[in-house]
Amino acid sequence: MALLPFFGSIVAVVLSQLWNPLGLHLGYPVKVGGNMKKLTIFTKRLQARRDDIKAQIDIAERRHKTRKHKAKEWLQSVKAIEGEVKVIKHAYDERCRCCGEFSLDIIGKHRISRRAAKKLKQVMELFDRGGAFEEIAVELPLPSIEEMPIASAVIGMQSNLEKILRHLEDDKVGVVGVWGMGGVGKTTLLKSINNHLLADFESFCYDHVVCIAASKGCKLENLQLDIAEKIGLYLKQDSSITTSHTSTIFNLLKNKKFLLLLDDLWEPIDLAGVGIPQPNGTRNQKIVLTTRFEKVCGNMGVHTKIKLECVEPDNAWELFKNSVSEDTVNSDARIQSLARKVCRRCSGLPLALIFVGRSMSTKRTLQEWENAIASLENMRLSGNSCMKDAHPVLSTIRFSYDILEDEQTKRCFLTCALWPEGYSIWKVELVDFWMGLGLQPIRATIEDAYNEGFSRIERLKKACLLEDGDVSDKEV
Repeated sequence: MALLPFFGSIVAVVLSQLWNPLGLHLGYPVKVGGNMKKLTIFTKRLQARRDDIKAQIDIAERRHKTRKHKAKEWLQSVKAIEGEVKVIKHAYDERCRCCGEFSLDIIGKHRISRRAAKKLKQVMELFDRGGAFEEIAVELPLPSIEEMPIASAVIGMQSNLEKILRHLEDDKVGVVGVWGMGGVGKTTLLKSINNHLLADFESFCYDHVVCIAASKGCKLENLQLDIAEKIGLYLKQDSSITTSHTSTIFNLLKNKKFLLLLDDLWEPIDLAGVGIPQPNGTRNQKIVLTTRFEKVCGNMGVHTKIKLECVEPDNAWELFKNSVSEDTVNSDARIQSLARKVCRRCSGLPLALIFVGRSMSTKRTLQEWENAIASLENMRLSGNSCMKDAHPVLSTIRFSYDILEDEQTKRCFLTCALWPEGYSIWKVELVDFWMGLGLQPIRATIEDAYNEGFSRIERLKKACLLEDGDVSDKEV
């Protein structure tokens, strides 16, 4: 009799082990509605968490970060399980539509309920994983080369572009110097080199292509900070540790293949002092620099010099038409004849052709074109020697300035001279400055005032008096 309790407990254990899975399976048909409801609720919670994480990723990407692999895989898993849940829900809806919610189809109910229960467990696990991310994004690695914005069509530069590209493939050439008068297209050519390399990057195999502007009065430490930013180095903005900056830049670049595109040099700079290794063609370490002065090329020890000349008449006309627009030029045969005269007054200087062309893009009457010819001629014949001789493009800038529609916009433009040459000005900062000087009136709302200021900036850009800054949508 003493063995009866012992055997009784064994039987109870065996029966429980048999009943638990059996009860689970017997419960599936009964719980089909409840399992589907829970699956729907938790799927919505998972989708809400997915939307929150995607929003965080979007913010991070705007700050030049990239999503981590774990976050990427999690989002892919969520997308996959959403599709699987839809299949189960569709099967349940179809069964209800055909047989009714209280159908006696036990096997069908069992199959759907079991699938829903298994999927619910996976959804809950994914939901928990999504809440365990400590960090969903990391700093985005800097690209080896970035596309440079070019404000106008590149016309008449193909031969010089091809010539420079050949020099870049020549192991005997380390430094290429491009020189010519202001407005002849040196900056556009440098940007064209950059963008050509971007399109065919694998052929040139550079680790870094760095395009920066030196400009007049540029300090060595500013060049160091610009270069460091482009190649992903962090340097403290402290002029007292310039030597440390030099070695930091040098140590990173000395074993790298790099191309430094250095624009608008006004005087020689000490490349070694900046931290640039001695250019070496055989190691694919090269520099292309632009300057207005041939002597700067000599003092920088360039291996080959290229002088940029004004474009040929046919190319000048194409560039001018492109800036004015075909519609304006072809609106009247007499306007086309006058347009050719205006084009000739620009003497083949690309910047002048673009400045004047865009300024005339909305002029559709003979009187406006005749007045433009007279204005350009008067500027050539009169005015001080500084305007006529110091810089050939000054008269065309003056022309674009003179035809601005109101004095307020002219005064706003002149304030830009308070920033250093080549400096990118934040649009918001510029409008704030205009407001502070009383040049930009305060409207009904501050948003209206900013919108009016931004519109004025766009008008100055269309007149070719301002151009996009380093961050094209935020700076000029």
